[in-house]
Amino acid sequence: MKIKSNRLKRKTPHLTITCDLPIFKPFITVLANVIERHPKIFSITLNYSNADYTAETGGYRPVEIRLERKQDNRWHICYVTEFYLYTYTVWPRINVCH
Repeated sequence: MKIKSNRLKRKTPHLTITCDLPIFKPFITVLANVIERHPKIFSITLNYSNADYTAETGGYRPVEIRLERKQDNRWHICYVTEFYLYTYTVWPRINVCH
């Protein structure tokens, strides 16, 4: 996915988005809105988590997405990571050692 910003050429913010992957269009709109709100940055890491997700009941798992602007001023998705806890048994409590 490449997202190109034409902010420097126009007074009104505008993004041209080209994508060869089947990505949900509202999601592309969310990415475009984040990029337009932060015109001077060169990388964005988006984190999504659903408070209702548990290993026991499932649901939407946490996701992290990293975007970076390259020298040609195009944004590229570096990675999409989906976090998932896979266990044979579910522990009601995990002890942390200090």
